[in-house]
Amino acid sequence: MKDTIILCTLENLKKIESYGVVNFGTFNAFKLMIATIAQESNFKYSKQLNNGPAMSYFQIEPNTAIDIIKNYIEYRPLLKDCLKKITKINIKSTYIEVEEELFVNFTFSTFISRLVYYRSNFKKLGFKSLNEIDEVSEMARVWKAIYNTEYGKGKESEFIHNY
Repeated sequence: MKDTIILCTLENLKKIESYGVVNFGTFNAFKLMIATIAQESNFKYSKQLNNGPAMSYFQIEPNTAIDIIKNYIEYRPLLKDCLKKITKINIKSTYIEVEEELFVNFTFSTFISRLVYYRSNFKKLGFKSLNEIDEVSEMARVWKAIYNTEYGKGKESEFIHNY
């Protein structure tokens, strides 16, 4: 199963990049996405344990996806066009529709998860650009600051171990 998830993640990143989204499927982006899956779901859980709201192997919450759609994708025609190519989800979609799509459409969840990082200003957060990040410890810092945030329960040391 793990090998299938890894291969599908790579294929999804490359597919989205083929729609013209620059630097979406770089090697470092791919490594960070795989490391995110390892940390968030250990390649096992496509729905958060204990009835939590997070979906997919990336453990994306529907509210996060909705925020990205409404406040980021909506104002970027290329990303909006890409969204239309991979899903029927749009700015008018309900929480339940987004939740279901995150669960069943791995291309969509890959797109949204990658956008969590993609829309971030690495330099403003004190990090190098994603293309310059080579060390697992740097990926862990990026994941904690951007994906898990200061409010999340995850720890950089766990991320490094799971990688």
